Amino acid sequence: MIALRMLLIGMFGAITLIGGGCAHAPGLLCDRIAEIRSIPMKGLGRDEAYLALMEAAEEDVIPCLIERISDTTPVVDPRMAPRFHGTVMGDVAIFVLGRKTGLGLPEFLPQDVREKYRNRGIYAYFDYVAEPAHRRDLQERWREWWRGKEYISDRSDTSDTSLRCQALGP
Repeated sequence: MIALRMLLIGMFGAITLIGGGCAHAPGLLCDRIAEIRSIPMKGLGRDEAYLALMEAAEEDVIPCLIERISDTTPVVDPRMAPRFHGTVMGDVAIFVLGRKTGLGLPEFLPQDVREKYRNRGIYAYFDYVAEPAHRRDLQERWREWWRGKEYISDRSDTSDTSLRCQALGP
């Protein structure tokens, strides 16, 4: 049965589980980060790749978004303003994580960078992650947040959706 699911994923890039659960294999869903052309702002704009990530269950998409933070593949900056020409896949993953979780980017930055962020905004973030070790540090901060959140939700959620979706991953 799993082999059939893997074949279907390979052929179609997505799989719908009967009875609910994840609509896409998590890793494949996060591959859609590269397709995002516009992150809607104040209700303006509509991007299907962005919406797919936002509509997915947290346990299906947050772990793979966190893993993408260290991905330095260049992409088009999907934010409406201000645009940055050095945007990479990991930046878009962070922007989506912020929107998906409602957490602000500064919350994951070191204190000195938060100070700079108050004055320089997003450019303080871009300066910080220009150093690869800083990008990994930011990724680890998100991982720690997710581990804490998983522990809390594991105690209150008896659903096995995340296990079913992980079994379908690449």
